[in-house]
Amino acid sequence: MSDKVLKFDYAVIGFGLTGQSVIRFLISKGADLIAMDTRKNPPEMDHIFSGSIHFVRGRIDHAFLEASDKIVLSPGLSKMDLGFDIFAKYGAKVIGDIELFAQFAKAPVIAITGTNGKTTVTTLVGKMLDSAGLIALVGGNIGPPVLDLLAEPIPDFYVLELSSFQLETTNSLKPSLAAIVNFSEDHMDRYESLENYLEAKLRILKNAPVAVLNKDDRALKKIDYKGNLIGFGMTEPKVNDYGLILNNGSHYLSKGSRRILESKSLRLIGEHNISNVLAALAICGFFIEIRGQVIQTVLSFKGLPHRSEFVCTSKGITFVNDSKATNVGAAQAGIKSLMSNRGGVAIVGGLFKGGSIQDLASTIKSTVHTVVLIGRSADQFHSVLADKTHCIRAKNMESAVSVAAGSARKGEIVLLSPACSSFDMYRDYEARGVAFKEAVKKWEAA
Repeated sequence: MSDKVLKFDYAVIGFGLTGQSVIRFLISKGADLIAMDTRKNPPEMDHIFSGSIHFVRGRIDHAFLEASDKIVLSPGLSKMDLGFDIFAKYGAKVIGDIELFAQFAKAPVIAITGTNGKTTVTTLVGKMLDSAGLIALVGGNIGPPVLDLLAEPIPDFYVLELSSFQLETTNSLKPSLAAIVNFSEDHMDRYESLENYLEAKLRILKNAPVAVLNKDDRALKKIDYKGNLIGFGMTEPKVNDYGLILNNGSHYLSKGSRRILESKSLRLIGEHNISNVLAALAICGFFIEIRGQVIQTVLSFKGLPHRSEFVCTSKGITFVNDSKATNVGAAQAGIKSLMSNRGGVAIVGGLFKGGSIQDLASTIKSTVHTVVLIGRSADQFHSVLADKTHCIRAKNMESAVSVAAGSARKGEIVLLSPACSSFDMYRDYEARGVAFKEAVKKWEAA
């Protein structure tokens, strides 16, 4: 094979949605590229770009990687997936789609990350900016891949949800504002330590002149940030921060002493969602006035499917779908927000990604009188939870809902809050949430 054949501008690793968007974008820029995937038959590979690029299937070809100027790595691929440490071997040559985006974007970027709640916050920020008469394109870890946004007319803002996986391969992004909604243990199946995971998240602040940070979060309190810092939290706020003010028995989401809206007027469920709204107010408040239609947009926002989603109240029992709670921190937040004094039943389990089950057990002990365990991690959870609360195993979601509903009393909640990924039983957390809602319908009809 000649040197000319080996030489490419870009080698793209991974042919998922992100990889496909990278290929489309690079082709539009006239780049010479090669794509490779560890799978022998990646979906869609044969016909989407047939004949227009070179492919390597079922392996990683180091000769091509060494000869390419840049390597664009899809965020879903880890060192374990590749079988080697790509960052140690190829260093600064390794970038991601967000890094490519940063080099070509022509509008201000609002960048948002966090362990939990970042999708809700990002979506709400986009809606608030739109209601203020601005054009905001939302993408990144949600919605369309970020490079696809560059095919649209230039907006007033790009609002990006960024995962730690995306941030690992991002160096030159210069957001006008960067926000970290919260931080807790997650993805311990990918990161060597909690510190490594935090380091990836903190990359979002690298070139940002303004940061919005959760002042209630223990890890984020310790950050030494030199720019303009705006805080938000569930206590009374300082002058330029956002928080809650108690007045005549009601809590108001506020900036400093200025009350913006009453917490009980929100359509979102749970205290953790009050924190999410405060984050969105803090982000948008730096760019626009929070008044009129913007406030109405916040008040009418019902949240997103599978995130503390109200399903129904039937036979005196309320069912809530929080399938997106794929880690311990998210499950704790949902359970604390929705239950108290052992007032309900939680469905927990799936493919465990790591984290402190003991921390979850402490939360469950004081809030949940029965836990229904599903999935591959059922035995692992049972070993920790059995002496904290009543535990029942279920073989599938339909059985889990039936058992949970039978264990709940009138006025209580049945909450799907798995604290695990869904991949042992379902395609993704959305499919798991749909299965929960369908199981609730069957139980109602029985």
